[in-house]
Amino acid sequence: MGFYNATLTKCGFLRCPSLLETTVCGVIAAAFDEPHGAGIRHLIDHPSVIYAIRQSSVAELVHEVLGGSAFAYKATLFDKHTEANWLVAWHQDLSIPVQRRLDLDNWTGWSCKDHVLYVQPPTEVLSKLVALRINLDDCNVDSGPLRLLEGSHRLGKLLHREISHYLGNHVEQTVTGLCGDGLLMRPLLIHASSKAAVKARRRILHLEFANFDLPDGMDWHRRVALSG
Repeated sequence: MGFYNATLTKCGFLRCPSLLETTVCGVIAAAFDEPHGAGIRHLIDHPSVIYAIRQSSVAELVHEVLGGSAFAYKATLFDKHTEANWLVAWHQDLSIPVQRRLDLDNWTGWSCKDHVLYVQPPTEVLSKLVALRINLDDCNVDSGPLRLLEGSHRLGKLLHREISHYLGNHVEQTVTGLCGDGLLMRPLLIHASSKAAVKARRRILHLEFANFDLPDGMDWHRRVALSG
């Protein structure tokens, strides 16, 4: 097991400083310069997102963790600013976008977000996914950064009411960083985000990756290769 996978297995996250050059982040950020509330969903086909996914540093990192068959299936921009200074309670990322609804055991929590179907798959699916968060702006302790519970991904999929039982049993980490820094994490990791205490903007490009076909006849909503 390589260093990246060993760290992800143990901690559930891996800091990736200077993943992208600030000039590259500037190109990506320019496409989302106008605020859109708290962010934008379903950006997987956006040219600036594909540009980010296919940066050699990003593709090599994801391939190191998931292998050469890896692909991106989801992209979201999180945008925290003076008119959308939001917080998120402790939670896990449990839903994935799929093409169609099938009524199957252990596939639950169906929802529709901006005309895209989402479902919560079984734990064995979620445990194999990886997310990458890239700072498009500097983020310090006053910017409303990500907070996470180290090692909590090993608990599996939890009901929301169960999460509070584990808050005191895991080490809380606050993830700050400069523009271009990345964070690789397992979606099952329990995490949260507080409101910002400053007016500076905090944009995060959140990407999610897999390397397998979904079971039980399910299909990913979209797949984007890491090269093209």
